[in-house]
Amino acid sequence: MSPEELLSLGFSKELVVLIISALPIFELRGAIPVAINVFHFPWYYALPLAII
Repeated sequence: MSPEELLSLGFSKELVVLIISALPIFELRGAIPVAINVFHFPWYYALPLAII
């Protein structure tokens, strides 16, 4: 599923980042770019959100 599909299901942007960071394949390498590039979060908000 893409981030847009998860948003259309009613998930918040923050929850989508947390879900991506929990996936073994993507982890932080996928969650941080999605948070910054897709959802336009500032890096100082995206980094701790992905690490949680």
